[in-house]
Amino acid sequence: MNLKVLFVGNSYTAANDLPGTFAQIATAMGDQVTVDSKSNGGFTFQMHSQDPITYQKINAQAWDYVVIQGQSQEPSFPFGQV
Repeated sequence: MNLKVLFVGNSYTAANDLPGTFAQIATAMGDQVTVDSKSNGGFTFQMHSQDPITYQKINAQAWDYVVIQGQSQEPSFPFGQV
């Protein structure tokens, strides 16, 4: 079985190639995975929700898992900004 995993986040997701590292670990454990990512530095959930490329990535495959990572200060933002 090939699991399809999409990572949506920002530089924290892109740093040290988190999607690639995940794929290497999964492969080493005997799993087959397909990974893709949409990671822009400083992006918030709101920015991703308004970004057509994020939507293209989400709709590109029938993902088994989507890993989302918010901007580091996002929990402190006013509710309407998140």
